[in-house]
Amino acid sequence: MILLGPVDRLRSNLGRMALFCSVVENGSFSAAARELSLSRSAVSESIAALERAVDSRLLERTTRQVRMTASGRLFHEHCERMMRTGREALDSLDDQHQTPRGTLRVTAPGPLASLLIAPVVAGLRRAHDIRVELSLGAAHVDLMQDNFDVAVRVGNRPRDSSLVVRVLGNVPEVLVAGAVLARRIREPSDLASQPWVAHTAQPEIIRLTSRGKNVAVQLDPAVRVNRVETVLDLVSRGVGFGYSPEPFSPPRSRLRRVLPGWRMGEVSVYMLLPSRKNLPARTRVFIDALAARWAEVTAAAQGR
Repeated sequence: MILLGPVDRLRSNLGRMALFCSVVENGSFSAAARELSLSRSAVSESIAALERAVDSRLLERTTRQVRMTASGRLFHEHCERMMRTGREALDSLDDQHQTPRGTLRVTAPGPLASLLIAPVVAGLRRAHDIRVELSLGAAHVDLMQDNFDVAVRVGNRPRDSSLVVRVLGNVPEVLVAGAVLARRIREPSDLASQPWVAHTAQPEIIRLTSRGKNVAVQLDPAVRVNRVETVLDLVSRGVGFGYSPEPFSPPRSRLRRVLPGWRMGEVSVYMLLPSRKNLPARTRVFIDALAARWAEVTAAAQGR
């Protein structure tokens, strides 16, 4: 004899409990069978199996009707509550996919906050009943483990990832410096002996192109920082030269573009999503709003 544990016992009887509610609501085995597209014998056998499982007679059968026993009435109260909770659970998920609500969790680099993320969040809060948890910083989190809906990233796209990548666009990187240091530079060769402030993820060799010319410059960073906004702040204070994606180098009174006639490489701005399917409405509206904001920002940058 195989003894079932509590979970197995519940799992094997949930369908029978729903069937029991249908028989009570319809008043007969035949009516319940028609509603569920089952045979009358299948319904009868399921109810008999349920009665054996609970060791109680739940229904009195006559040729004309079915009525509940005292045990059946007590059992039906609990089964009906279970069915109501199940319907509410299903409705809540349907509603979640149709109406933006709940808590949206987003992770993004700090420099994107003011330019991209904050305007989007402000718009979503005005239009929808959602809460937002925004995690800013350099550390790359695990979307699945840390329960984030969206990660916004700047850099090279991941080559091997189980996550869904949605690219917003590519932006060029630009050289910047404080006003005093910027005046020292006329040619790429002038950069080699200068102090640099670099992000910890940036390479120590940069490549510049202009009118068919290609130049590689070896950097010797005096300061390395793991936050782009701090790199730019130190650069604006005259600590050294630096580079960052445009248009994310914010306008600063002490920050100047260096060698504007020379081009560096490009980096991608993209979103990472845990899945392509069954995204909650709150995630979908954020994705659409961020794409629209990106279009605004890049259009403004091109018009400078």
